[in-house]
Amino acid sequence: MFNRRDFCHLLPRFLAQAFGGVSALGRFGAAEHISGKATDAFVKVAALLQIGAAAFCRAMSKVAERVRRECSKLRESGLRLPILALQEAADYRSLRAEIRGPSGSPFEGHSFGLLLHFGEEYPFRPPAVRFASPRRLFHPNVNGEGGICLDILNDPTLWSPAIGLEKLLVSVASLLSEPRVEHGLNDEALALLRSEPEAFNKRARARARVGLAADAESEPTFPAVPAPGVPGPLPATAAGVLPGAAEGPQPPLKDGSGVCGLLLAGLVLGLAYAIRSQSL
Repeated sequence: MFNRRDFCHLLPRFLAQAFGGVSALGRFGAAEHISGKATDAFVKVAALLQIGAAAFCRAMSKVAERVRRECSKLRESGLRLPILALQEAADYRSLRAEIRGPSGSPFEGHSFGLLLHFGEEYPFRPPAVRFASPRRLFHPNVNGEGGICLDILNDPTLWSPAIGLEKLLVSVASLLSEPRVEHGLNDEALALLRSEPEAFNKRARARARVGLAADAESEPTFPAVPAPGVPGPLPATAAGVLPGAAEGPQPPLKDGSGVCGLLLAGLVLGLAYAIRSQSL
C-alpha cells in the first residue's frame, strides 16, 4: 500500500514514463492505425498530466514541510504544558497531539488526544481538529464525534497563519476550562452548565474517568518515521524535505513503473483506436 508521500513521489515520474511510452509506441509503429496528429495529441496530454501532477505534489509538499517545521520547532524548544506529546503521520499531513486537562477544571489530571488533519490551504486555513476520545468529554463545545466549537477553527476570518500549531493546541486546552456558554455542540452539557455549574463539573469529572483504559487502547495513532537520537515522548519523525519535494532530475525507478507506463500508453492508444474504428 502506498501512502500519500509515496503517491506524490511516484506519480509525476510514472506519468513521465507514460509520456515516454506513448512516444516509443509511436516511433516503433505500434500506433500505425492512428494518425500522427492523434499520437501527438496523446503525447501532449501525457505531458500536461505530468506537469499538473508535479504542481499538485509540490503544493502538498509545502504543507507537509510547514507541519514538519512547526513540530521540530516545538520539540527543539521543549514541549510546554498543556502540550504533552506530538506524533506525526509519515506524510506529515496528519498529527496526533496529547494535551493536559487544565488545572482547576473538571478535566484536571487527565490527558486527551487530539487528531489534526492539515488541508491543502494550511497555514492560511485552520486544520481539521477533533478529540480522539469524545466519550470522555462531557463539554458543551464538544460533540459526540469529537468535533470542537472554537472560534478560530469555525470562523475563517479569525484564523491567521501566525496562530500556528502551538497556539492552536493551547486554545483547545483553554476551551476545556473556559467553555463558551453562548452556544454549543452538546445541548445537555450546555444546559447543565448554565443551570447547575457544580453538577456539570461533577459529571464532567466522572466522564473523564470512564473508559480511560479502553480508550488508551482504541485511540488511533500514526506510524511515525523513526529518527534515532531525537528525544521525545513519542517516536519522532525524520527531518528533511520529503522525497519528491526537491526539484531536479530523478534517478530511474526500479519499481516497474516503466512497464506500467508502457501499459498505460498502450491502453490509451488502444482505446483511441477503438473509438476511431467505431466512428469509421
